[in-house]
Amino acid sequence: VMSEQSVAFLPGLLTLFAMGLLQGDGDLIAATYSELLKARDGDLHHDVVRLESLLALLREDRASGRRALAKALHRSPSDASLWLLLAKFEALGGDERKADASAAAQAALQLFRQAARGHFSWSSAPSHAHLNSATLNVIVSASMIDSRALNCSGDTAADNSQRIASKAAARRAVIYQPWIQETWSCLQEAEAASLTS
Repeated sequence: VMSEQSVAFLPGLLTLFAMGLLQGDGDLIAATYSELLKARDGDLHHDVVRLESLLALLREDRASGRRALAKALHRSPSDASLWLLLAKFEALGGDERKADASAAAQAALQLFRQAARGHFSWSSAPSHAHLNSATLNVIVSASMIDSRALNCSGDTAADNSQRIASKAAARRAVIYQPWIQETWSCLQEAEAASLTS
């Protein structure tokens, strides 16, 4: 475990790790990654996974990004924010990945519900100062991803029930963050999709 003095250097280590990823410097990546793993800081762990998956997207290597997220989820399967990150990653993959995005978003919401009922404590939980905003981010982001993914489904038999679920997810996002324009846009899309049926 890192000492208190070493923790002060974590932002610098994260920056070096990001530079190593961008430059393709395997030695720098390996050195900084091993030090970052010693920190056991949940927020830092998410930053590392986020950097790995975003770099994979930039390089158009979706498989590597998905592997980075899968490894993180295997380490912390009850971490709703990692499921949300996977949902966002899959949502960027176009219509063919919408079902996967929806499933990951629903997993994040389910984990949030279980944690809210006290079934388990969140692994890698944020500090109390950030807990409410982190929780809100999971609910709203997962709801919007789920709503949009359900709207893109092409299965005619399930369309009506999916549209109802899509509107419910979009409404949930608006209820939690009515001041965010994107939540209203998502609700508008869901309403428009239900009118076209």
